[in-house]
Order: sequence, then C-alpha cells, then structure tokens
Amino acid sequence: MIPSTKNSMFSRMQRHFFTILLIANFILLFSCGKKGPPTLHSFEKPAPPSPLSVSQRENSIVLSWVYPPNREAMISGFIVLRKSDSSFEKIAMVESNLRTFIDSDVKEGSAYTYKVLTQNQRGLLSADSNLVLSTVITPPRPPANISWSTKGDSLLLSWEKTGDDIVYNVYKTVAKGSYSSVPVNKLPISETSFSDILSLGRPVYYTLRSLTREGLLTEGPASQEITVNPSDLVPPAPEDVRFFAASDRIYLYWKEPDAPWITGFRIYRKFEGGQYYLISETQIPSFLDKDTPAVKRDYRISAVGPSLEGPPSEIKGVFFEPE
Repeated sequence: MIPSTKNSMFSRMQRHFFTILLIANFILLFSCGKKGPPTLHSFEKPAPPSPLSVSQRENSIVLSWVYPPNREAMISGFIVLRKSDSSFEKIAMVESNLRTFIDSDVKEGSAYTYKVLTQNQRGLLSADSNLVLSTVITPPRPPANISWSTKGDSLLLSWEKTGDDIVYNVYKTVAKGSYSSVPVNKLPISETSFSDILSLGRPVYYTLRSLTREGLLTEGPASQEITVNPSDLVPPAPEDVRFFAASDRIYLYWKEPDAPWITGFRIYRKFEGGQYYLISETQIPSFLDKDTPAVKRDYRISAVGPSLEGPPSEIKGVFFEPE
C-alpha cells in the first residue's frame, strides 16, 4: 500500500521536530557548564603558592606567599604545615583571599621548617611550596628617645641607635594605636632618621621597630607611639627684618620662614614709654605703617601657624629722619 501524501508529510515533520529537539538538548548540555566554575578545572591539581618567605616579628614567625588573585575562586584556601621534629603537621587553614600567616606557637631557640599547599574546591591539594627554615631568636629592642621636627613641608623623625647591624621600620596611622603590617619606608632604614610628608589635616601617629640586618629578618616590638598634631606646630621667628622710612609711611619687610604651613604674620608696635600692641595681621612678608613716621617706635613681628603663634623678631628705633 502506497502511503498517502498527507502521512508522508507528517512523518517528515516528526523527523524534523525530533532533530531540532536533539540539537537543542545537545546545545543545552554543553552550555550549562558555562554558568558555574569550569568543570574540568575543578579536577585539576591547583598550583602551589610561590614563593614562600619567612620572617620573625617579636616572638612570632610570619609566613608570606604569592598566589594569583584571579584563581581565588577555584580554591578553598591554603594549608600551612610545620615541622619541628621529624614530620610535618598541619597547623592552620588560611582563607583563599589571604597571603600571610602568623605562627605564635613557637619557642625561642627552636628551629621550624614550613611549607604551604593550595587546596581547591574539591579538596585536591597542590604540590608543596618551597621550604623555609626559621630559628626563633631574641628580637631587637625598640628605638628610644624619638623626636620630631619640621623643615619646609617635611616632617623629620629622629631616634637613638639601638645597636650594630640594626635597621629600622617606620609605621604610620591616623587611627591612634592601630597600625598595618606594612611600613611607610620601602626598604629598611639604616640611618637614625626618616623624612615624611607633613600632614596638616589631622593628627598622625608613628611607631618604629628595629630589625636585625644579618640572617633571618627579625623585627622587634614597637616603640612608644609618637603623636604629630598640626595644632602643636610652632612657627619660627621671621628672619632678616628690615624697614624703609619715608616722610609719610614706614615699610617693613622680612624673609619668610621655610614653613608652608604658616598662615600669616602679626605686627606689634610700641612707642617710647608704652607697651607693645597688635596693629595688623598680614599673609605676606611685608607691612606698610602710615602712622606718624617722624615718631620713633619699635616693632615685633611673629608668624602664626595652624593654632599657635611663634616667637617674635624685633626691630627697634624705627622712624623717618629727613636728610
């Protein structure tokens, strides 16, 4: 029996429908994996942290390592292992977004070997990182007799030397008593002074730590905290004060102190037998006095800082003397 044209068309439509359905399922199957982490990557062994480095801070061992931030989503964290006798033991699991671990469970004079492994989301472990060895020593004492001064727009910290083969780190914060683990200086300081940008907006705080120069980098405890408050800045006295007297005025001028944070100057005047009193304020290093130039008088000129007035400079016996 020959099939009718109608049945033949229906059969072709069925085959066409099932073909489209099969292709759609195939596309759906392979595209679903793109919505989450790559399936095959989750079965790969993760890369180990590299390089692993070690230092000592006070009486603790500090481990630091490098790992690509763009791979954090594929790992669950880092496993820290330590060996003090014959075999390694797991001592910590560190979150995937961290790159340091502080081991405070150590004893002075003891030697420890460390390694760090990466663990992915399926629990697979990487190969070992490089090994680092540390022997806990007595940390150096902190710097003492710290002082500060200003020069131009710079702040100068100074302190006493704490010993031979010692270098220093400087830490800075705007939150009193709260410091990061990263010093202001890029490299350890071998001198006993450090220059920083003077902050005028608010108080800032500093502490210093000593470090051993030889062997394992060992950082000692923090020094006494130093407060640098702009309101405590005392301007220096103006220098080289001079005058020019004319028949109708006296012109005062002086060398401006090397302190950009000075906000202005105050001019005081005194006639013979009287007391000094404030006659004007100016923001420039000069002043024009139009009061009776023929009468002898004395002047005092002082600089003003963010809060405090500095010591004055004096110029005496000023008057106009006709030729």
